[in-house]
Amino acid sequence: MDETQLLSSGFIIVGAYDDKVRRTLFGMAKGKAPQQELARAAGELNKLLYRIFVDELKLDKGDVVRVKIPYVIKDGKVFWDYPQLSIEVYKKMKEEELKKVVDKVIKEIEVVIVEKPLYILKPRTTTLTGEIVFDVVIKDRKVGSVKAIKEGDKWRIWGAVLEPFPSIFEGEEIEVSMTDELQAIFGGLMKKGKIIDKKKALGFLKDLGLS
Repeated sequence: MDETQLLSSGFIIVGAYDDKVRRTLFGMAKGKAPQQELARAAGELNKLLYRIFVDELKLDKGDVVRVKIPYVIKDGKVFWDYPQLSIEVYKKMKEEELKKVVDKVIKEIEVVIVEKPLYILKPRTTTLTGEIVFDVVIKDRKVGSVKAIKEGDKWRIWGAVLEPFPSIFEGEEIEVSMTDELQAIFGGLMKKGKIIDKKKALGFLKDLGLS
């Protein structure tokens, strides 16, 4: 039974995929099939890839792709397993779009570094089990909620803050004895929060019953 091989182009720009496919096949199958047959097989595959990349996907030459396809060599002839063809595409982002995103994030970071938002913890309620629920406020605007569970001289914090970066707290432990001390260190506690997508942070609050 002929052994199946896997040709992988590696990550390559669209403008150079055809040469990479040809060189990879020649390198893998040298001595196993005539060079004329290898050239034919590479040309056949490259024609198919051109149809996909250029005619159908309208990719730019600077976009990045990776092609993987199994093949077998039987009686000196290359047979591609086209149904198993795997293609990954990574499109090049326009510079103006990329710059817009970068500038936006830099401005957000500057706000955090320069202004250092003052988080105010406003007690909302205390549960029968002793958990204290706080609304997290910046400049009279609610930006999240947390609950503090006292364990001796320590507190465990659960909840989420949505601004300036959505962050969640999953039982972070802090050593303070009173809620006013918790208020004083909450800004520093933000460094321990796990930054996640805002939608997921809202879902986390809902799961905790803090939304």
